[in-house]
Amino acid sequence: MIKVFSTPNCVYCTKAVTLLKAHGLDFEMFNLYENAENMESFRRYAPGATTVPQIVINESLVGGFDELSAVISTPNFTKLMESKNG
Repeated sequence: MIKVFSTPNCVYCTKAVTLLKAHGLDFEMFNLYENAENMESFRRYAPGATTVPQIVINESLVGGFDELSAVISTPNFTKLMESKNG
């Protein structure tokens, strides 16, 4: 499962979503401004992170858009997608 933690009007969040869609990947969005639970999840998955997006794949933090774009076409990405526990 891919989780994208974002905020409204975030350019890099939009780029991450576009990249995931271009690769035909399903994901779930978590708007940090929507509710406290989303912010709590963000802090749990990405402790110390101060920017969005933050992308989590199967419970493993990938990072932001730059990290996602660097890894999405690599064997490491395939391993992350196949991992059940991160």
